[in-house]
Amino acid sequence: MKAFKFLAAIHAQCLLDGNVYLNPASAMRAADGCDDGRSDDQELISRGYIDGGEQVLKQGHPHAAFYRGQGDVVVTGFKSEIIDNSYLLYCMAGEFNNEIAASMLEKFAADACIEICDIDAFFNAIEAHLFVHQEGGYPVLGQVRYELQDHTWIQDAQGVNPFVKRQKYSWQKEYRIVIHGLPVDKAISLNVPMIRSLVRRIL
Repeated sequence: MKAFKFLAAIHAQCLLDGNVYLNPASAMRAADGCDDGRSDDQELISRGYIDGGEQVLKQGHPHAAFYRGQGDVVVTGFKSEIIDNSYLLYCMAGEFNNEIAASMLEKFAADACIEICDIDAFFNAIEAHLFVHQEGGYPVLGQVRYELQDHTWIQDAQGVNPFVKRQKYSWQKEYRIVIHGLPVDKAISLNVPMIRSLVRRIL
């Protein structure tokens, strides 16, 4: 299956040369005042809200970890966040068409696109690179599901899932490689020569 990496034209040759840039989740969150279409200010954040009344958090519920003790927890006027910064992300679109290209240009200033002719082979090359060079990291390839509204209510919150995003971003038709276990304080670059035969510039 093909995938498509939209990016600024000045960075296109880097990918064609086999360089893969991985961003931490924190870099995907929109800064205050930033165009909300550029990124997701709830990227890898699970929020829980109760406006009033009592709510029982069953033992093992991700938000129950905010409270000490064992067993179920009864809370009133509850609000919490779980923020997960432990992942590096590589994001791609599953489709290429004029509408997606125009949105990527408008929202991300991405004026180039690299076609990845086989997303599974691309992922396998990155996985093999991490293993051979003993850099650590546990990569997973998956398709993003767009299931969340602007707020995730406490009874629905399931912790943080890097493959679930808000419905407003469904136009991205995103696939992503998620890597856990590498330093996440900044973006990192991997030079993976095996991907060179899998990529070509189409925009």
